[in-house]
Amino acid sequence: SAMDGINAMNDQRELARVRAMIDQDEVTTVDWVPTLQGSTVAGANTYGARSGVYTIRGGLCFCTFELTLTAVDPEMSGYCFVDLPVMNGINQVVVGQIGVRDGVTLTGGAAGVYGELFPIGTRLVLRQDAAPQINVERANLAAGAHIRGTIVYPVA
Repeated sequence: SAMDGINAMNDQRELARVRAMIDQDEVTTVDWVPTLQGSTVAGANTYGARSGVYTIRGGLCFCTFELTLTAVDPEMSGYCFVDLPVMNGINQVVVGQIGVRDGVTLTGGAAGVYGELFPIGTRLVLRQDAAPQINVERANLAAGAHIRGTIVYPVA
């Protein structure tokens, strides 16, 4: 049908755009310090260790981070997120991998945590993989919480 032809053309254009981004030779790698905060009250958590690195190549940001909380600020409230150093360049949610160990209590039958990067934004929101969707909040965290994340997304 005509619609199939239009979809195929759009797919080819998107593939060409992605290939052009990947073929660019410019590579930038930067260290950054991740911070876990609440959406309503950011809070001032205390960290034992935290580190992050991101690389921009071909219009994509490859971002990783790791942090360990030694104390969770009782004033922190709302959903928890890590503010990434580079803005998501598309108007869609991008999903990232989050690994948690120690000090993170899951609820609602969740077996793990994943991250959702807001459209045209920098907030990587921590979500529990339960249905319905449950955010990670201060009540889910304790001293010793160890959180790692990785995400790849287009830059603005």
